[in-house]
This record gives sequence, C-alpha cells and structure tokens, in this order.
Amino acid sequence: MNHYELIVILSPVLSDEESKKAIKVYTDSITEAQGVIVHEEAWGMRQLAYPIQKKTTGIYHLVQYQAPSDLNAQMEITFRRDDNVIRHMITRLDKYGIDYAEKRRNGEIGKKKAAIEAEMDAPSATPADAAADVASADAKAEKASEA
Repeated sequence: MNHYELIVILSPVLSDEESKKAIKVYTDSITEAQGVIVHEEAWGMRQLAYPIQKKTTGIYHLVQYQAPSDLNAQMEITFRRDDNVIRHMITRLDKYGIDYAEKRRNGEIGKKKAAIEAEMDAPSATPADAAADVASADAKAEKASEA
C-alpha cells in the first residue's frame, strides 16, 4: 500500500457538523477499501488565493492515509460528484514526504531549532511567570539607566 495525502476544500456555507460529516464519509470509504488513516487534521476556514465558484473562503481538511492505488480513482469520482467540495488534491508521498509529514505532525517543522531546544530544556512556565520575568528585566534596565 502507498502513502497518500489528501487535502479537501469544502464549501464555506457548511456548518462544523456538516463538514465533519462530509469528511467522515471520505475517511470511511478509505477504511472500507482496506486503507488506514494515518493522520487527520482540520485546518478550518481559510482565505482562498483566488475566488473559486464565486467563493473566497473554504474549509480546509488534511487526511494522510495508506491505501491501494485503485482507491484514488474512486475518490476522484466521489469528489467531483459532491457539490460541497470546492477543490481536492491527492498526493502520493515518497519516503521523504513521509518523513516530512511525520516531523510536521510531531511539531518539528515550522519552528526554529533554537525554539524547539529551548522548549525542551526549559521547565514549563506559566504566562504569569513569563510576565514576572519581563517586569524584573524592565526594572533592572531602568536602574541601570538611572545610574
């Protein structure tokens, strides 16, 4: 079985329940075809780069799965028949794409290396602790400028 990534843009007129129900139909069809859902992520309402079907926003949803390759043709037909789907894209992931997707799921992609290391090394601080640190640093700077 191959690894795939599916991004679906649903119509913005759908409610949260309706969009979840629509995505569940697609994930159920993947599992019925002996596929495995690896990861599912709702990106929510986003602005489109250009109007599609006179709509400027859409509800984005990402699904990463493993499935036989013949399933994609069936999914394409289903997406084209569904009026709630504005756009869809199915991408086959190679070994580098699989590694990248796994790192992205774990939060290693999209953050700077220093921020990740600092996050791992530092004890978990509350926002109140951070505010106190900033206030003490400001007080020290004030005293230094007075002297």
